[in-house]
Amino acid sequence: MRLFLKKKTLVIILCITLPLVYGITGAKAEPVNMGPYFPLETGRWWNFSEDGSLRSVKILAGTVDVKGVSTKVMLWSDGVKQCYTNDANGIREHKDEYDNFYQEWVPTIGLARATMSVGDTVETSGKVYQTFTGLPLDGMTLSYSHFSMFYSYETVTVPFGSFETIRLEMILTTGEPPYEATKYYTIWLAKNIGMVKYHDSDTGKTGVLIDTKVIPKTLPALVLLLNH
Repeated sequence: MRLFLKKKTLVIILCITLPLVYGITGAKAEPVNMGPYFPLETGRWWNFSEDGSLRSVKILAGTVDVKGVSTKVMLWSDGVKQCYTNDANGIREHKDEYDNFYQEWVPTIGLARATMSVGDTVETSGKVYQTFTGLPLDGMTLSYSHFSMFYSYETVTVPFGSFETIRLEMILTTGEPPYEATKYYTIWLAKNIGMVKYHDSDTGKTGVLIDTKVIPKTLPALVLLLNH
C-alpha cells in the first residue's frame, strides 16, 4: 500500500527496501492467494499508531471510475484518497487524490499479483500524470518505475494482536536523472485483516495497527436455516 500524499508535495512516491531474493528462505513456499491480504470491502476501517500519533483509513462506499475500471477508494484521516483494485489481475493502485492534487498511474502500479510465493517480484513502469485543480499550474507528466517483492512470511506483534503476515518490500522511482526521486516502503499484511504494520524508510516513521473493523463473511442460507 503506497504512502500518503502530503499537500505541498508534487511527486508522491512510496517504496521499500530492495532485498536479495536468494538467502531469504531456503526454498520457495507454495503460491498464496494475495486477495484476502488486502481487503477492500465497504465499511472496513483501520486505526494505526504512527510514532504515537493516530492515523486512520477506511474504505468508502461505491466505486470510482478510473479509465473505465471501477476502483475502491481508501480514505485516510489526512484527506488522502487512493484508488485500488483487488481482483484476478492482482492488487493495483490506479490513482491518488489530495485536496486539489491528483495523480494517475499508467499503467497501474502493481503491488502484488493474484498469487505469489516468497521471493516473487512485480515490476511496473510507465507514466504518472499529475493534475493541480484550481491552481495556476499546468499538469505534469513524469516517468515512474515500481518494484514490489514478497520478501517473507513474518510473525508481527502490534497493539491489536499477533499475526502471521506477508512482508512486502517496495521501491518507487519517479522522474529522470538528475531529478530522479526514489523512496522505499515496507508493509506487513495479515490474511482477512489487511495491513497491520508499515514502515517508511525515507521518513523513518512506522505505523502499527491498534484497532480495525473486520467484515464477517455472509453465512450460506442453509446454515442460517439450520440454526433456527
